[in-house]
Amino acid sequence: MKGNIGLALLALGIVVSASFAARNGARHTAYRTAVGEVAHTEGAAKAEAQAVQADIGLPPPSQRLQEWFAVGGLGWLGGLVLIVGGAALARMQQAEDNAGGEEGAAGRVDFPGTITAVRERLAEVTTLIADLKMDADSTRPREILDDVRADLIEPLVDGRGQLIARHGLAGFAEYFGTFSAAERNMYRCWSALTDGHSVAAREALATSLVAFDACLAQYQDVDRRG
Repeated sequence: MKGNIGLALLALGIVVSASFAARNGARHTAYRTAVGEVAHTEGAAKAEAQAVQADIGLPPPSQRLQEWFAVGGLGWLGGLVLIVGGAALARMQQAEDNAGGEEGAAGRVDFPGTITAVRERLAEVTTLIADLKMDADSTRPREILDDVRADLIEPLVDGRGQLIARHGLAGFAEYFGTFSAAERNMYRCWSALTDGHSVAAREALATSLVAFDACLAQYQDVDRRG
């Protein structure tokens, strides 16, 4: 919730700052009006507009800044405060999520526990499809794979910021690439079952299980190194 408020304040601050930053002081506005009249008139009217333009003159930068601040400076500063405050709130929420606190959006990520749970569910699928014939009904194993994706894989992926905060980007990359390969092969198993290709499903699932084992070992190695 705090992160959503922060992003909303950030967006509001950008809009407010931009709207006030676009304002001009009275003299600069009059000069721009005169320039426009010169561009859109001819003959005597144009000569008169040129005289008005010359009489007004383009105010120097310091005067333009002073006049702008008088009409838009405070609003621009207010928008800037909203931008800074919104960014700070959003960063606080991200820090809470990465720390895995009880109020974090994804909760605390337990990578080893999740992978172990995934392995257990995939072992069920292995048993179910071990003797599955081509084009045979595969509703139950596909349901299990759907549950694994929704209940285990997606929350882990959503909470990867915690893993990066824990191990750093380099350490995270050591095991999460292997995890991604395991995930892809699990989905290939689901697709093969949907197509009635039980042989390809068994091959993809076996590859997925090997990769899940490997990523767990890699995680434990990175975790030991701190």
